[in-house]
Amino acid sequence: MADLNWIVDSLTWEDLKQRLQDPQNVEEVKKFLSGEPFNYIEGIQFQMLPSELASQALDLTAEIHTQKIPINRFLNVSKEQFLMQPIDKTDFMTKSFIIKVGEEIIGTFITCDKETIELPKPQTEEETQLFMKVKPVWKFIETCKVELKGRVLYGYFDAVKEEYSRRGLGRIGNGIRVALGYYLGYDYIARLANNSSSAKCASAYMETYPPVQFSSFEINGQKPFEELDDSACFQVTNLRSE
Repeated sequence: MADLNWIVDSLTWEDLKQRLQDPQNVEEVKKFLSGEPFNYIEGIQFQMLPSELASQALDLTAEIHTQKIPINRFLNVSKEQFLMQPIDKTDFMTKSFIIKVGEEIIGTFITCDKETIELPKPQTEEETQLFMKVKPVWKFIETCKVELKGRVLYGYFDAVKEEYSRRGLGRIGNGIRVALGYYLGYDYIARLANNSSSAKCASAYMETYPPVQFSSFEINGQKPFEELDDSACFQVTNLRSE
C-alpha cells in the first residue's frame, strides 16, 4: 500500500512542496504510480486507473459532468456528446486515477499531458452535429486558459459521486495530482474549474485566475450562456518555482 496521508495533511502548495523533499514521501508517490493503492478512510481507496476500468471510469465522469456541470446541463449535453472530448486515450491511462469503495468507482481524476489535447475531427454528419453542439463549451474553455511555457500536466476532469461529495475527496485528489506532476518532472499543472464549487476543490494547491462569468461569454455575437449564474476559471501551479 502507498501511504499518502502526508498529502491529506498538507493544506497548502507550500506545505505539500516541502513534504515532497522527503525521500520517503517521494517513494510513496512512486509506489502509488506503480499501482499500489492508497487507503484513505471508511473503505475509501485512491488508485491509479487500471486499463480494464478505463471505460467504466470515463462513463462515470460523463454521467456526473452532464448532470452537475451548469454549462453541460444548460446545453443538455448527453453522455455520448460529452465523451467526444479532445483527449488522448492512451496518454490519460498512465496519469489518471480513481476513487473506489469496494469494487465501486465513486470518483475519477482524468489527467493527461497538455500536448496530447487536440480538438476532434468529425468524420460523419452525425459526429459533425455532435461537435457543433458542444463547440461553444470548448470555445468558452479557451477564454479561461492561460498560456504556459514548458511541460504542462492537465487536470482534465474531476468527478465524485454526489453521495460522497463534501468529504474533502476533491481536495485530496487534486493534492495527489499535483504531487504526481511534481514527481514526473512537469513545469506546471493546470486545470479548468468549470464552476465555482470545483474551483474550491483545488484552491489549496493552485493559483486561481480571475473567473469568467458564463453570462458574459460571447461567440459569434451571441451570449449562449446568458441565463447561467455561475463562473469558470483556470487554475495553475508552477511546480518549479523557488
